[in-house]
Amino acid sequence: MRQQQHLPLRFGKPSDGGGNRAGQLPLQSLALRRTPVECAGRISRSILAQPQPLEALVADGAEQVRANSRAGGVESAAGLEQCEEALLHDVFGVRRRARQPPGEAVDRPVILVEQPEKRGGAAPAGVREKLLGRFRHPDEYYQIGAKGIAGYHEIVQLPASIREIVETRAEAVGFAVLKRAAAEMSEAYREGRPSRAQGNERVAAYLATRMPATYAACAMVLAEVRERIGPVETILDAGAGTGAASLAARAFWPGAGLTLIERDRALAEAAREFLPDAEIAIEDVRRMPAFPPADLVIAAYAIGEFGEAAAARLWQVARRCFVAIEPGTPRGFALIRRLRELGGHIAAPCPGNVPCPMADPDWCHFAARVERSSLHRKLKEAELGYEDEKFSYVALAREAVAPAEARLLRRPEQKPGLIVLETCTAEGLRTERVAKRDRDRFRWARRARWGDAVPTANARP
Repeated sequence: MRQQQHLPLRFGKPSDGGGNRAGQLPLQSLALRRTPVECAGRISRSILAQPQPLEALVADGAEQVRANSRAGGVESAAGLEQCEEALLHDVFGVRRRARQPPGEAVDRPVILVEQPEKRGGAAPAGVREKLLGRFRHPDEYYQIGAKGIAGYHEIVQLPASIREIVETRAEAVGFAVLKRAAAEMSEAYREGRPSRAQGNERVAAYLATRMPATYAACAMVLAEVRERIGPVETILDAGAGTGAASLAARAFWPGAGLTLIERDRALAEAAREFLPDAEIAIEDVRRMPAFPPADLVIAAYAIGEFGEAAAARLWQVARRCFVAIEPGTPRGFALIRRLRELGGHIAAPCPGNVPCPMADPDWCHFAARVERSSLHRKLKEAELGYEDEKFSYVALAREAVAPAEARLLRRPEQKPGLIVLETCTAEGLRTERVAKRDRDRFRWARRARWGDAVPTANARP
């Protein structure tokens, strides 16, 4: 699967207009394709002998490619940039997802996407893993752009520092105990009841199996919210658990003050370890006489526990926006649907304050693709390195905002020369068939993801 990453790299001069269309590799001659492959062995040995920043390694390899390419008669900026693209793909196993627009600043992030196929002459898979894994950081991983955050087909993972703490806690408990607790927790989650697991094993099992999925769902939702409401200064996380929603929020609003409310002391202490500068209240949301006002109030996978009356009170203290996230099940969506009636202006995912057109037995939900760590796979006896977390959500804004004009409700169905989009619009559910002859619209639809905001058909994507 694709794995998205943002690195502050820039190839070519700021004024260059060369490069390739999004997601395409350049057509290289055999000689030019051979050039970066010749660099692979030395660069790989350099990585294993002395770890270096990826920027330095790519710059070193790119310098060789430029020198060899000029010797072969390549002089144009576009040609040299294509050679560097080949270096990224053949040596490092990655490629740029989109071309740098002409005139952009040199520190604008370039999105690199790992490729699953193995090509002859490329650096070993372990080397590529080291290169890519070293630079996954939430402040870089969740850059806000025209497309927002990683989508359904892109893998989301916890920050590296959090993963280390999770693994340390898991080792302290022991695998056999942890596996029993994880199985009990998964069964309780499916049945919609509290888990009977107790003690440190319960917290460790939650951190290893449920927190990554909660974090991924919250990250996708908050990316959309950030696009709609802009900056916030204070955040209240009600029913915070181990702080997954707050960790995701910090990636988008790093300077905002965080207040967490969690009744379970063990979970709250884990959140304190992850977010030492946050204010954490060990309280039951249902029994608190008053909540501290905040610009953004989040209730992630919690309203099903503390109830809709408490959710209504939380909405009252949200100065700018209230976000509710629940499991992507018919029951979870039914709860989200009722919360739409709390008031305010629907910022996401709906196209404004219009009646929900979804009819039983269908329900509105989205998905985040979550990376399974080695421990996670062993606990679930799973083979795949990812799982899909389904969720439903609503974001209510205090003031009017510009909502999406339409929203993708399903993964786009791609057929030869045609892409079928199932969307929700202000006029109701709509099926749009985008033909290849509509070049701009078709190009957008090929990159579209489940849950994306959909531009109007007459607007340039």
